[in-house]
Order: sequence, then structure tokens, then C-alpha cells
Amino acid sequence: FRLYRNETEAVSALKNGEVHGYATSSTENLIDVKRYPQLVAQTSPVLVNQYWALYFNLRKTPDGTPIGPAFLQDVNVRRAISAAVNRDEILEVLSQIGKEAKGPIPDTSEFYAQTAGWYTYDQQRAIQLLEQAGWVAKGRDGIRLKDGARLSFKLSYVDNLDRNRVVEVIKQDLSRVGIELVPEPRTLADLTTQVVTPKQFDTLLYGMNTFIDPDRFELFHSQQALRLNLSSYVGSEETVKIEEGKKVNLPRVDRLLEQARSFDPLLAKDKRKEDYVKFQELLAADAPVVFLYHPQFIYML
Repeated sequence: FRLYRNETEAVSALKNGEVHGYATSSTENLIDVKRYPQLVAQTSPVLVNQYWALYFNLRKTPDGTPIGPAFLQDVNVRRAISAAVNRDEILEVLSQIGKEAKGPIPDTSEFYAQTAGWYTYDQQRAIQLLEQAGWVAKGRDGIRLKDGARLSFKLSYVDNLDRNRVVEVIKQDLSRVGIELVPEPRTLADLTTQVVTPKQFDTLLYGMNTFIDPDRFELFHSQQALRLNLSSYVGSEETVKIEEGKKVNLPRVDRLLEQARSFDPLLAKDKRKEDYVKFQELLAADAPVVFLYHPQFIYML
């Protein structure tokens, strides 16, 4: 193995015949590499245990004040943003390297909920949802207004060619329905320490690795709100749990995730599937995340 400081140097070494192959999830150098007749670019199967998504910051201070824009607390605004984004356009700028992601459990899994009702691309539906939320008026720049506020928010992400391409598609899609997106590119180190860890963002473009197993406790349970639950999501529908002989109200999503992981994967598969299907239905309705795409690795040989 040979080590290089960055992808540019690694690709240069490949072109010069210094290395036999190079694997990456970035499409940045794909077109350039294809110009070299001695090199071949091949793709892996779709990485269904990974997905890229746009996360809304739903975290609040102890007194209930939203950390992110207050309008993102409105579920219809979140649903509208999800419905406004054209995933096909995103895959197009990524050279069709990847596949649309419709939720945290891939549609290749037997635990995937086809009936969940994910808010995928539907521009007219996005407009209807925004108007239902009261964002009817528009300013001279075409951005929607409500009570003197503009429907505008920032999107934090790692500054590289692929991410910039994805963000540009999202920005254009949202502008078509009257939403302003302000790109906020950062270095990986800065994004990790200043944005992701302290949960200081409006929205976040981020890639996530998951288990082949459908367990998504770490990603969406409210107890993980300061960890891998990047949106600090707390399910809106509540249920009752008995703890130490007392009734305790908690999000139904939490209860489903706790219960499903307690079942034996082999002996209680049907019970697990029932819980995970309901979990996906509740998650789709609350729309704390805009699921975008599953990536693929590119092998340059």
C-alpha cells in the first residue's frame, strides 16, 4: 500500500502507473480518469448499508427555544422540503453512481416499509404543504414570507466537488418552490468539531453507515439526541410504558425501537418486522430527515 495526503495525489499516482488501483466514493475524478485508455473505472454494488441525507436541526434549549430555525419545527415545512428535492437530479450530477434512498432501512431489506409514505419528489405537493403551513406570500426575490420572516436556512456540509454538486441541486429545487438555501461549506475537521458534535446547524448534509440488521436505535431514539440522532429527533406520537410500577409517557418511536431490538432475530422475526414497519411509518410522517441516496464505491484500476 502507498499512502497519499489527498485524493488528488492518489489519482495522479494512478495515472502515472505508480499504483495498481484506487478505491473512492467520490465522483470528482471519474471523468478525468476515463480519458486514460490504460485505466478502467468500475463500481461496486449499491452500498445499501450507507445513505446520504439532509438532517433538520430539531434540538431545543432547556427552555424550549429551537436551536435551528423555528419554522423547521413545523412538520409540513419539513415534508415540503423533502418533497421538493429531486433525487434523480442528484444522481445525475453524481454520474448515476448510487441509488435513491427512501428511508433508513433500504428497500432491498425484508424489513423495509413500502407503505410508510415517504415524502419523495413531488413539487406540487411541496407547494401545497408550504401553503398549508402559512407560507403563502412571496418577496420580490420569489422567497416565501410569513409574519415578516423569510423561508431561508443554511446547509452545512463538507466542501468537496461531489457535495457542492449535490447542494447546488438541492438549492435549485428548493428555489423553485420559494425556499432559499444558503450553502455553508466547511472542512471535515471544522464540520465535525464545530457543527456535528455540538449540533450547531440549521440543516446538515451527512453520510451515515448503518447495520445490515434493521435496528436503528442509535440513529432515531430520543436518548441519542446528542449523539448519532443527528436531528435530535423526538417522535411526535406518544405511548405509555410501565417503569417501576408507574406509567411513563414516551415517544412511540422510542418504544418500538426498544421493543424490536429485544426480540430474538430468528424466533421473533415477524414481531420485529411489525415494529420496524410501524417505526418507519412514524418516521416518514414526522420527516426529521430528507433521505437522498445510497452511494457506490468506484474502483479505478
